Amino acid sequence: MRYFLAILTLCAALTAAETEEIDTLIDAVINAPKAERFEKMNAFKLKMRELNQQQRSEALEALQSRMQTDEDTAALQRKPAGSEAVMQQQMRQQLKTQQQMQQMQQQQMHPRQVQQGR
Repeated sequence: MRYFLAILTLCAALTAAETEEIDTLIDAVINAPKAERFEKMNAFKLKMRELNQQQRSEALEALQSRMQTDEDTAALQRKPAGSEAVMQQQMRQQLKTQQQMQQMQQQQMHPRQVQQGR
């Protein structure tokens, strides 16, 4: 259900081509073998650079919800291997870092709005 809502929100904000491309990149990240996962994530990050702030946020939400859903399913089926668990943790940390960077960029672009909001 969460995946559907995230994709629905993403579709409303992006054109059909961008949505399809982002979905394809998300699938590639999730389904990539361990050795190729970082390459696929880098391709996703390059696409993120082309998007505006709202589109980036929605794409990150879609990736996180897909990863969380896939991780929940995988956890029910099997326990992840040590290196796979480490890689998943690293990807989560990369996403968290990207979100923090976006927040910092937004604060730098609109410092008065951020101060007034506090």
